[in-house]
Amino acid sequence: MWVEVTGRKLFCKKYIGILINQPLYINSLNAGEIIEFEPKNIARVIIKKDDPHWLEIGEDKALVSKKCLEKGWTIRWLYREQSDRKEDSGWRLFEGTESEEYNNDPSNVKIIDVYYLCENCYCG
Repeated sequence: MWVEVTGRKLFCKKYIGILINQPLYINSLNAGEIIEFEPKNIARVIIKKDDPHWLEIGEDKALVSKKCLEKGWTIRWLYREQSDRKEDSGWRLFEGTESEEYNNDPSNVKIIDVYYLCENCYCG
């Protein structure tokens, strides 16, 4: 189902939007209805080039330490390097306390869309 986002609820991470098609599996919803939903309900975001929120690298990926994504942690160190792949933004984000051993373990690094980072992560 596709929703055109029309607003965001203050003080919580919820969105408001208009359902622009008829859902196939959720019979209780109809096209044209205003619905409320959370970021976890979003599978794909399409931002048009003329939208002020559009970023050239928004759908490109960044490498992010898992510590940055854990509750109570934050992004304290980031840099951008030349990317070697089309889909790589070059951004690297860390909490700042990671050891070399931690960073060398691929399971401690996540590959995340830049748009997701802009919407969901905060620098402390």
